[in-house]
Amino acid sequence: MRPPGDGDDAAKKATGRTVDQDKQKKMALIDTEAFAQAALDKASATLELRNYLDSNKSDWDKMEDIKREMDKQMQDLDRKNRPSDGSE
Repeated sequence: MRPPGDGDDAAKKATGRTVDQDKQKKMALIDTEAFAQAALDKASATLELRNYLDSNKSDWDKMEDIKREMDKQMQDLDRKNRPSDGSE
């Protein structure tokens, strides 16, 4: 049976890294996965909140949304119908 340190030295010679460095690299991968999962959870919660708020709008809010959309469409139409030489 080998002494406990011999395996570490052999691994370091073969890969150029110690066993601790390999463990840290594996931990970093786990942390990356946890970070990605947290980002997905946050995005999912945000989407759920947005859907809830959209479905529970008051009539006033719905009318304001329609008004904003119509104003935007009118501005787009005005831009299209404006003379291209800049003179009015």
